[in-house]
Amino acid sequence: MSNEWDDHAGGWEDEPSVHVFADHVFGSLVDVVDLKGLRVLDFGCGTGLLSERLSGQVREIVALDASTKMIEQLERKSLPNVHPVAGMLTPDLIDREDSLIRPFDVVVASSVCAFIPEYDDTLSLLRPLLVANGKYVQWDWLAKKEDDDFGFSEDRLRRALRGAGFANVTVTRPFSIPGPAGEMLVLMATAEKPGPEPSAQS
Repeated sequence: MSNEWDDHAGGWEDEPSVHVFADHVFGSLVDVVDLKGLRVLDFGCGTGLLSERLSGQVREIVALDASTKMIEQLERKSLPNVHPVAGMLTPDLIDREDSLIRPFDVVVASSVCAFIPEYDDTLSLLRPLLVANGKYVQWDWLAKKEDDDFGFSEDRLRRALRGAGFANVTVTRPFSIPGPAGEMLVLMATAEKPGPEPSAQS
């Protein structure tokens, strides 16, 4: 398997800003989720910068990325509780990949969804992978306008997450990153997979 991100894998971590971004993402995550003992899916994990930071906190991580070369970089880190998987998230992959069978307590998606054309479809695949009341947390770039080709507006994130069946959706702007054209604002969306309705008391 190969895709456009393979060309960036070898030098990805040479850029200091990707480490700063991962530090901010991890810090904002631990502010809202107690990670101890959890099973986590790092969706669009890249070279595993967030998985590295999570590894010492959680029980197990499945790190999924469509770029084989990115996954190769992660595998070189030999993180003991991280299971790297190279592949596109599809119903077929979910059916045949053993590590995706058991549900996750948390799904994280760090600077990946803005690059996915089928974002709404992807959310519909991710939600069933969570346990009841499990958390989905996404970080992405704030679009300057609602109809921008890249990034998300706050309303767009809320609509998409609610449309995919998530509950308790919140969207914040936890940090920004310096970019070539100035500060790039980051959106953080958190949501939950609804649990079963409580049974009526007789």
